[in-house]
Amino acid sequence: RTFEQDRFAALQSRGARLQRPLWASTSTKNPEYSDVLYVDELIGANTVNTLPDATLNAFLEHGNPMPTIDRDLEDAVHTIERLEDAGVSMRQVTDKLLGDGVKSFADSYEALIDNIEEKRARFVASHSRASGQLGAHEDAIASCIADLERNEVPRRIWEKDHTVWKPDPTEISDRLGWLTVAGDMQKRVAELQSFADEVRSEGFSHVVLLGMGGSSLGAHAIARLLGSANGYPELIMLDSTVPDAISAVEETIDYDKTLFVVASKSGTTIESNMLYRYFWAHFEDEVGLREAGKNFVAICDRGTPLERMAYQRLFRRVFTNPDDVGGRYSVQSLFGLVPAALTGIDIERLLGRVEWMSEMCAGAARPQDNPGAWLGAAIAALAAHGRDKLSVIATESLGIFGLWVEQLLAESLGKDGKGIIPITGELMPDCLGGDRFLLYMRLQGDNADSADAYVQRVQDSGIPTIRLHLTDKYDIGAEFFRWQFATAVAGSVMGIHPFDQPDVQGAKDRTAAMLGEDEKRGHLPALDPVGSPAALLSNAQPGDYLAITAYANPSAQIEAAIDNLRRRVTETLGIATTFGYGPRYLHSTGQLHKGGTASGLFLQLTQIEDTDVTIPGEPYTFGTLAAAQAVGDLEALAALGRPVCRVRLGADARQTIDDLTDSIG
Repeated sequence: RTFEQDRFAALQSRGARLQRPLWASTSTKNPEYSDVLYVDELIGANTVNTLPDATLNAFLEHGNPMPTIDRDLEDAVHTIERLEDAGVSMRQVTDKLLGDGVKSFADSYEALIDNIEEKRARFVASHSRASGQLGAHEDAIASCIADLERNEVPRRIWEKDHTVWKPDPTEISDRLGWLTVAGDMQKRVAELQSFADEVRSEGFSHVVLLGMGGSSLGAHAIARLLGSANGYPELIMLDSTVPDAISAVEETIDYDKTLFVVASKSGTTIESNMLYRYFWAHFEDEVGLREAGKNFVAICDRGTPLERMAYQRLFRRVFTNPDDVGGRYSVQSLFGLVPAALTGIDIERLLGRVEWMSEMCAGAARPQDNPGAWLGAAIAALAAHGRDKLSVIATESLGIFGLWVEQLLAESLGKDGKGIIPITGELMPDCLGGDRFLLYMRLQGDNADSADAYVQRVQDSGIPTIRLHLTDKYDIGAEFFRWQFATAVAGSVMGIHPFDQPDVQGAKDRTAAMLGEDEKRGHLPALDPVGSPAALLSNAQPGDYLAITAYANPSAQIEAAIDNLRRRVTETLGIATTFGYGPRYLHSTGQLHKGGTASGLFLQLTQIEDTDVTIPGEPYTFGTLAAAQAVGDLEALAALGRPVCRVRLGADARQTIDDLTDSIG
């Protein structure tokens, strides 16, 4: 009656549109009725019916698409009248339905607005936690951001468009699961926490993580930053083949109260596999083959040799990770979460921070408002203007995060003769060159007076500076995602494939050849000195960097001596320095060393020969393996024309390094 009167016809002639009734919630609730009752009986012009999937499919199968709404109108009127006579007031019914319906929609709308306000507050907070003083480079970064927006790079990354990086989708299309894996992992939080409680209740005191590079560095950073909860085991990362490092772990643990986590995406990582064999042999000897698996957990991709072996040997648990997540992008997957859960860390809270940052980096956000895209643009634009050394300065609690950032940037962007050289762990030298820019990570609550003062001095000297502020330690989850997205964006800008590692195989091949030679001869040639530090450093040019690598048992004494050496080199020669233990760095900066810019000088320090540890079932020992890796890496670098030098540390490693430092001046 309303829409067929002359009054509405006049309005309609001037552009007014019909208000169409909408039939909602039209699935049939009573099983005795037809499953399409509220579709068949409500078909008419100028109406809308919102059908659930099951009802729509049922109607497509056996519905009757004929106009029905104006049939038997008189009977409908009589039905309403009979209801009224029986004491059922349709006015009251419809008033209640209307009131309830409006309230339901109002509540939903208010929840939506609250959600938007919360996200807006977090977005504003995220921007207040990131600031920069970029000086003359502001325009270059703004231009880079404009290019990202014009080419819709953030949106295309979320759509998993491989052409953001390369025309060939190889190792791109199947490596983008990190974008959404945190949401998938939220569904497994209860499972992981239950497993952690099981391990805790059985009295385990240590979890030893046997993994390399991306399979372990994220978990290591989480554990070092957040620590173990009360009553949960302590995490020890063992990513070394140096015999003294293995012996040091053995001296720390009680075998019966230790859970060994073997982590390898491919399941073929030589270091992880050999370490597994060593510790497995102890349990096999003590409790037998069938019981040994109770002290072992595997994390790997589906269908890998590690997965098959773990099931065959009855490991306590086998966690198969999504296979579209690359190693250095895997911290928010099972590779990071299983060790974190085992130490009692609140992984749900951690994942919440990851998802928060992923929302901030959403494809719909403009690049200048996208924290990850902005950081990636800044990194790439500064590198294009000669500032390819990213110095990461962090307050005390966050120092360990630099190891993870180092691997992510070096292995993702160090190729095709290009690269970003991450500089971490420096003693904050004041004489930074024109090839540097500074990124300062500050954790609220840390004693940051000295770091604040240093960063201000560097900024005042004209070095481009970016500051990131973390409100609490769980914000590390947000930073994991920010840096991953930034790395993906920087790779796009620089024309680099950020998900492969094409230049590490050479060192692996040389290591395998050395091990084969050792089997023939019965021993590996001694790690003789190669070149001299003085000759190596005489090659230093502005824009170069010195990469120091050490095949030795990690220790505070060695690291203190290395710190002094690095400062002396920077202050005397004006070049940046990096430091990494072998063989860890092979899975971190090794790709950058061989595939990145030809600006590296390589100083290898070794202390392997004093002790040795056998590898059950292998013709070589851990000492031989470590030596073969050291030799293989240096030979691979030399073959590429990189300047190299090897120094044996001897019995007193610190004194040898101190003497080396004193010789520079």
